[in-house]
Amino acid sequence: MSVFSYRARKSDGELVSGEIASDSSESAARELKQNGFYPIEIKETKVAAGKSADKAGPKIGRETMADFFRQMNDLVGAGVPLARALELLGDNLKDPRMAEISASLCSAVRAGSSLSDAMKAHPRAFRPLVRGLVGAGEGGGGLENILNEIVSFIEEENELLERTRGLLAYPLIMLLVGAGTLTFFLTFVIPRFAGIFKEMGETLPLMTRALLSLGTGLSRYGWMAAVATVAAVLLARSYAASKEGRGALDRALVRAPFAGRVVLQMNVGRFCTALGLMLRNGVPLLRALDLAAAAVGNTHVGAELSRLSDTAREGGTLNSALRNSGVVDAMVVDLVRVGEETGRLPDVLLKVGDRFERKAYSDLRLAVSLLEPAIIVTVGLAVAAVVLGMMLPILQINLAV
Repeated sequence: MSVFSYRARKSDGELVSGEIASDSSESAARELKQNGFYPIEIKETKVAAGKSADKAGPKIGRETMADFFRQMNDLVGAGVPLARALELLGDNLKDPRMAEISASLCSAVRAGSSLSDAMKAHPRAFRPLVRGLVGAGEGGGGLENILNEIVSFIEEENELLERTRGLLAYPLIMLLVGAGTLTFFLTFVIPRFAGIFKEMGETLPLMTRALLSLGTGLSRYGWMAAVATVAAVLLARSYAASKEGRGALDRALVRAPFAGRVVLQMNVGRFCTALGLMLRNGVPLLRALDLAAAAVGNTHVGAELSRLSDTAREGGTLNSALRNSGVVDAMVVDLVRVGEETGRLPDVLLKVGDRFERKAYSDLRLAVSLLEPAIIVTVGLAVAAVVLGMMLPILQINLAV
């Protein structure tokens, strides 16, 4: 997908110019003619020529995106024309990046482009799923309803993410505080006991000698360990950001003993919710399957689910494709089969998606409730071992006296 600048004339002879997102100059010309414009000049812009579509434009956060669609829904619902609504959003949005994108969309819409086509120029801001839903709303004449659906979808996605982060935040803080406490004891407290124990001239217990060696080593070479840790984290983040690294990390998450089940449930739940939402709003099944698979956060799970569209193209049913994929249990497959037979597949998929997401959050909450006391006990035992190691020489002297 590229962005093309054009000059064209309207049916009344007025000369206009603007930008349009399309696969080629020929398809851009066809889109302009369909919208009543007669192209004079079409050329690919320099910005699009040097970048891949995946890297075009800034990436916008979920909260900002939800706010954008929420305000657009309010304006369109109040009867404000789409181009005017985008113009108002461009003037009033707090996020300058989103305001710039809104202004760009306004220019494209006024030049005759549809909103979904205009969004293609900003693939990092508007996901394929969102663009597909907007296109379905424009085709069916129900853009206002679609905007409300998009807001609900993004808000539910953001709520699940925030709840998950909230669950993991407390044990992570406990772990960091415990690690900090142990580091303080080993690097500042224990080395100060070394001189006292040396003056005592007694043979120290093995546990005390080990702690003194560890504390002395950390106090002398701790900065090297810190630098190595930071470097390792940066390298890991860089690798995880690459395509190969992201794939390896996602595969490892899915195959992890307990976390894999939670990750799979969350991603399959997102897939079912997205698929049901698109089918309910008139998106064709094959297109909906591709977009729903792209909406899955885990690339490994997304690749597995993307194969469902291949089965559907060969004439197979969705329930048979799900059964062969192995990512859902037999009960879900039977529910989807009943939904296909009764014509209520979108509603069934939305219920299945909600079920998966609730189950994933419930399992994660259970794991965290077990993890918290485990961290407390582990940190407590570690601190007790340090204190005991420092007290043993004193107890040894008292016993000798």
